[in-house]
Amino acid sequence: MKKLINPIANFDEKVLLGVGLVSVAINIGLGDVFGFKMISILKFTASNLPLSGNALVVLRTFAITIAVFYLLAWVINKRTRPIDIVNTFLIGIIPSLVIAPLSYIPYFKETLSQVIENPNAIDANVLTKLLLLAVVSIPFVVYSIILYYNGFKTATNMKMGYHIVLFALALLIVPTLIQLI
Repeated sequence: MKKLINPIANFDEKVLLGVGLVSVAINIGLGDVFGFKMISILKFTASNLPLSGNALVVLRTFAITIAVFYLLAWVINKRTRPIDIVNTFLIGIIPSLVIAPLSYIPYFKETLSQVIENPNAIDANVLTKLLLLAVVSIPFVVYSIILYYNGFKTATNMKMGYHIVLFALALLIVPTLIQLI
């Protein structure tokens, strides 16, 4: 179980890089099949981009995220290896790949459309579907955040409380920054 909570500390970086690159390819492929794109870590949105356009958006998202977090890691510990930061964010997205397609399954997509179109007309059936989507999604989002935190902590040897605060702030700010770029 410990290996799944902090794979950066427990697996070879080359293996993690391989798995991470496969996760990027799966992310791009799922986005093409289900019609979504990853616009920041932990944030997906509807898209009708062709496969190449979706790939560029996903790769740009990873590049910006990894660059910003590497700079933060370098501030915390100048001996941080870039491969560890890359692996942290490539591996950390894997749980999100499970939940991203869920909201594009017709059962949930129809419900989400109803809520967006008329938020005042939410009945018990719609609320039940939304609750089911949340119950299924939240553990995967939490697991992604755990992977990001543990991987970053291992890569940087982060120990100070203010380092954790900087990491948390970056985790909140970077997705917004990516959407603005």
